[in-house]
Amino acid sequence: MTSLGQMEMGSGRQAEAENAGLQVELRSLQLNHDVIKKENVELQNQCDNWERGAALARRGFEELQKQHRLLLDDHEHLQALHEQLGRDYERLCNDVRQFKVQLKQARLEKAEQATRLEQLTEENSRLVRLGASERQRDEQQQQRECRLLASLQSEHGQLKKAHD
Repeated sequence: MTSLGQMEMGSGRQAEAENAGLQVELRSLQLNHDVIKKENVELQNQCDNWERGAALARRGFEELQKQHRLLLDDHEHLQALHEQLGRDYERLCNDVRQFKVQLKQARLEKAEQATRLEQLTEENSRLVRLGASERQRDEQQQQRECRLLASLQSEHGQLKKAHD
């Protein structure tokens, strides 16, 4: 064999060895590719799960924001009601104070009127008694005057008979 033939043979073996090495490397790369594809599918599944979780979290967050806004609106409404009730309470307390003053004045006036009524009733009773007493005296006076008149008429009648 010539050196050219040996060279060719050496080159052929070298090419075969290189080919074998490349085939091993290709097989290794294919296995790595399959592993990477499998990992990529798993990562894609994880990403999908995370995206669904993120979407759920976003919807939950939006729902919480909505509830928060509603609670703020309710709080403002309740605050306004509380302030209105406070004003109403103050007004009612003021009304109660005024009614108490008016009631006290009405009670004083009632007591004064009761005293005045009692005085007038006593005065009326006194006047009724006085009137009855005066009527009785008038009647007695009238009876005396009637008796006196009857006596005078009788005396006049006797004097007239005696004079005739």
